[in-house]
This record gives sequence, structure tokens and C-alpha cells, in this order.
Amino acid sequence: MEGLTVSYFIRRANTYDTLMQMERWFGYREGYADLTRVYTTTWLEQWFRDLAMVEDEVRGDIARYQQEGLTPLDVGVRIRSHPAMLVTSPLKMGTGRPISVAFADQLQQTVTFPFDDSGWFTHNVDLTRRFLSDLGRPGTERNVPMWTRVPGGEVLAYVQAYRTDPNATRVRSELLARYIEEQMQVGELAEWSVGVMERPSPDPRLGTIDLGVVGRSTVGLIERTRLTGQNSVKAITSPEDQTIGMTDTEQRRFETLRQSFPDEPQGPLSRRARDPHRGLLLIYPVSKHSGVGRSTPGRTTLFNDPSSADHVIGLAVVFPASDSAVTVPYIVGSVGVGRE
Repeated sequence: MEGLTVSYFIRRANTYDTLMQMERWFGYREGYADLTRVYTTTWLEQWFRDLAMVEDEVRGDIARYQQEGLTPLDVGVRIRSHPAMLVTSPLKMGTGRPISVAFADQLQQTVTFPFDDSGWFTHNVDLTRRFLSDLGRPGTERNVPMWTRVPGGEVLAYVQAYRTDPNATRVRSELLARYIEEQMQVGELAEWSVGVMERPSPDPRLGTIDLGVVGRSTVGLIERTRLTGQNSVKAITSPEDQTIGMTDTEQRRFETLRQSFPDEPQGPLSRRARDPHRGLLLIYPVSKHSGVGRSTPGRTTLFNDPSSADHVIGLAVVFPASDSAVTVPYIVGSVGVGRE
């Protein structure tokens, strides 16, 4: 709509295409982008964020198909399905069909949290303290506590009990736990490396926390701020984190892959280098004081009142590549449409 700068958007849609078409209603005025405002509900804000992630994944797949010289006649583009929305109406689905795709060769990290429910976080802190205490004395890698050869059953029980954001759609504890459990049944993910990604030199502003690490009275809390007006920190990991906790054999395989694919990010290469028998669980103790006393454009503090909240325990689960993985649902287009 010409000249539209302020919109109130509350109508829900149950299909991707309808919701994305509605984006056009928001309006845009050349030279006045800084004045554009959209007011909407928490649910719709989450759904639009989910669709942005879906689109990013589709674009990544298309880029990979181009590198491999594949065309739409050779492969159908997959689109991750959503628990509350359809990709499009059944009449428009055409040759699209549901398939299942695995968590294998993926990084799954918690990025959304219910920051308006300050008491929600205490459960994960207490759970993590019991879990790490039972693992015994850790080793050290890159100045952070690290346990190796942790039985898959112990990691599974922890992930099952960990509380993810009730509104999260991509990373949910029950889905992660189901994948781990079924992979263990085929002999994979039977052992894990577990790391606590602490701040090696504690910052007095952020503080420390007792997480039950044997031999360590406390660990240093790290800082992650959330996006302004959202319940998302966007990312809990740092780019190099996925390369931690490798065996000597995996490290050599990783270095070989780096030489063969120098332009590819380290994260995907490290996942391919890992043995399917072993997973990686990284625990991020995030200070409830993150962002306090600092000003960063587009970012804000985790809590309006940190004194009434508990610290945040974020997770990152690194799944190695696998040829025998259980799956999550997608919609994929048929190939060869229009071919003689």
C-alpha cells in the first residue's frame, strides 16, 4: 500500500504462502524505511521467524544443487514442515508430497526462551547441576570442562528432562530425545562428548554459577543478549564451537576435509568428520545479567528485572552425518514435472 508506514497485523493464516503474501500489506516507503512499524502478536512474530528460517534453508539447498549441477528435473526442493501451518492448501499442493529428513549432519541449538517467565529457568539450572555432578571429574579442552565417552543413555535422560521454549518450533526437547533414542537403537550416538562452554576468565559483571562440576566450585557465565522485541538470542554458539570434543582420528579427518574444501565453514566439515557413534552436547551457562549496562543496536537485556530471574542454560547438540538416521517431516516437490 503506497505510503503505508504503520500496520497492526493480527490475522492468523494456516499456510506458508498466505502468510508470506500478507507481508506485502506491511508497506514500504522509499527513503522512509526507518519509520516503518509493524505491531503484531507473539504467535505471528514467531511464525514469521520460522518462515524466515524455512526460506533460508530452501535457498541453501538450491545453492547446493547449483554447485552440484542439478536442475529441478533432477531433484525436488524440500521445504521443512511446521506443526501449526501447511505449506499451502491441499488443492495447491500438486505433486508435492510429505517426506522425512533426519537430524543427521545438523547443529541444533536453543535460541528462543520464555524470558517473560523468570521462574521457568530454575528447572534447567537444577537439572544441569545434577547431570554434570553425576559425570564425575572432567578433563579440559580449550580451557573449558569436557567429558568424553559419556554413555548415550545419560545424555538422552538429560535432553528428555531439559525444558525447551514451549513456543519453539525447530528445537524441541522431545524431538531431539526421540532422534537420539532411535539412533541408539541402531548403534549410533552411543557415546557423547559433553562440554560446558564457560567463560574461562570470569567477568564480575556477569558472575559465576555452581553447576556441580567436580573439582570446580563455579564456572564463568557467558553473555548472550536477545534481539529487541523478541524472545530470541539468534545464536547460542560461536562458529568454532562445533570443532571441539573430537578424537584424534576425527581431528585428522577434519583437517583433511579442510584442505579439500577450504571455502566451506568449519561447522559442516566437523560434523562430517565425526564418527556416527559419537555425538556432541555443549552446555552454555548464560548470565541473567547479560546486556545490563551496555547498549548495542538491535539488542537488549535478557530480563527486565534480572534480580527476579535465574541464569539461562542454553544447549547446542551437534549430530554427526549418518546413513541410518530417523527423520523429521518435510514437504518436497516431485522431480521431472513437464518432462516428455
